[in-house]
Amino acid sequence: MKLKLLVTSLLTVFAFSKTILVTDIDDTIKAAHIRSTFGKINTAFRTKNVFLGMADLYSELKKENSLNIYYLTNAPEKLMGNSHRATLRNGRFPEGELLLRPSGVDSSEHKVIELEKLIQKESPNKVILIGDNGEHDVHFYQEIMDKHPSIKFHTFIRIAYDLDDEKANPTDSQIGFTTPFEIADALKSEGIFSDRALRELYVTHGPSFLADKKDESNGPLYLPEWQSCNGHSVRLENLHHLTIVNLVEDKINKNCSN
Repeated sequence: MKLKLLVTSLLTVFAFSKTILVTDIDDTIKAAHIRSTFGKINTAFRTKNVFLGMADLYSELKKENSLNIYYLTNAPEKLMGNSHRATLRNGRFPEGELLLRPSGVDSSEHKVIELEKLIQKESPNKVILIGDNGEHDVHFYQEIMDKHPSIKFHTFIRIAYDLDDEKANPTDSQIGFTTPFEIADALKSEGIFSDRALRELYVTHGPSFLADKKDESNGPLYLPEWQSCNGHSVRLENLHHLTIVNLVEDKINKNCSN
């Protein structure tokens, strides 16, 4: 009888368990160099400037967790709608809803408003938030995290720029990253990303990442030439018996110590 109640209880938990993924675009999955006026203009309508490995990471998360994906950006809907749709398509990102900023909505309010709407609509138990330290994702995400303490948030901030500006640094409840390996590793430890998927990510992208010379700013890449992530370091927790994992970890740390 006790076993039956336990099984029923577990099935109930799983039945009502729901995870959603909300991700920024510029400087999170697209190399946009948003802090540089020239870089921002130069990359605005480039639709192949994607960070490699992120699409595969999202695809695996969607497949393994049956989650909905939302591409939430402060980019103006009228100006950047077609470009961002093309970027997602060219980068082979999984299907999801693109939430651009409508005319008349302030950039300081758009993301928080939409995040609140998504939480009310989806009623998730877990939310994966992915952004960057180029602008204000750290604060937008922390605001929504503080407002919903009953939800388990897994929040990742791409360190596209040096950790010398406290206002843009990840909070204690957020995790900095520069590659998809770091997100996958952390989510593996949380039981959201499988061992198989993590291995596959290393097999597919590890060798190419190690060969990236960080000498390009446009096109598909892992490390844009302009990226400077001083102050960031990582200790990957899973699959350390694999040589490639140690090599990837070393490269990440060396890249962010120059």
